[in-house]
Amino acid sequence: MEENNNNNPVQPEGYSIDWMGLLKTLLSKWKILMLVGAISFVIMAALQLCIPNYYEVTVKLSPELGSKGGGGGLAAMASSLGFDLSSATGSNTSALMPSIYPDIVSAPDFAVGLFDVEVRTKDGEYVGPYYDYLLEHQKGPFWSKAMKGISKGIGAVISLILPKDDEEEGSAGNGGANVFRLTKKQADIAKAINEHKVSCDVDKKMGTITLHIADQDPQICGMLADSVCTHLQNFITEYHTRKATLDSEYFKQLMDSAQIAYEEAVVRYSRYAEEHTGLTLERYKIEQQNLQMDMTLKQNIFTTFQKQYLQAEAQIQESKPAFTTIQAPAIPTKKAGPSRAKNVLMFTFLALVVASVVLVRKQIDWKALIS
Repeated sequence: MEENNNNNPVQPEGYSIDWMGLLKTLLSKWKILMLVGAISFVIMAALQLCIPNYYEVTVKLSPELGSKGGGGGLAAMASSLGFDLSSATGSNTSALMPSIYPDIVSAPDFAVGLFDVEVRTKDGEYVGPYYDYLLEHQKGPFWSKAMKGISKGIGAVISLILPKDDEEEGSAGNGGANVFRLTKKQADIAKAINEHKVSCDVDKKMGTITLHIADQDPQICGMLADSVCTHLQNFITEYHTRKATLDSEYFKQLMDSAQIAYEEAVVRYSRYAEEHTGLTLERYKIEQQNLQMDMTLKQNIFTTFQKQYLQAEAQIQESKPAFTTIQAPAIPTKKAGPSRAKNVLMFTFLALVVASVVLVRKQIDWKALIS
């Protein structure tokens, strides 16, 4: 019996933390905790005050999807349930679906298109292009300004050693930005717009577009929201009407050429008829008939191209999608951030947690706790 008892290993007991002992230790160190909390609160509050306020505007649009063919009732019912039957029924002939709108808004082309938007600050101190406003009138915390100063100094030193590039000559304006070859400043501004100023979300089930526009000035935020909304609508409208516009231009050229040919035929026929009035020779009559037939043929061709041109013009208007504004852009009255109180409380709480762990670290067997 004794041998059996000796052979059975003793099961280790689970490690338990003396919570009351830890609490007593923390209560005895309350002055240190209060000091850590106060210092953390003051430091974080000072840092938060350096971060400028920003405002946000939300715009909701519902674009009309170009549709042809049948299956409309079934497609509408499926859309309400979150399914898209346009590819199966052939009811939607447009390749520009709402799901691709976020990619359009986040593209450099879209950001560059906003460079020339005229904006005005709420206090009226700045009126001009949005590009110059972002380049010279944006506020930032002191550490970002310090980093910019350091990077500018490093760049100046490097420019003395390495040959200078040809980019960024002239004024601070966009200088007719070329999307194919942006300067470094223009690329940075476009990146800032795409990452921090303008974003787009799509509700695939409902087919609605939500635009989010943020800026440090409330009036510029509202003006930019209206411009972004118009810019996106123009882009989508241009896409949908591109084919009809090309057809219209093509038939316009044919119609103009046919009109010139018809007018020349009228002049030839009229001149010949006036010069040979009263002549009864058969060859004069045949020539006059030939000129009249040519004039009639030119007139028919001109009329045909004129009808096709008018149809193409009507197709342009028919191809333009309609946009229903669910939530219109407006100048915000309340700031969207930063949440200074929330950030200060979170940082202070984190500092107190770290200080508490440091104060009671000797009373906890960390190896046993982890194992």
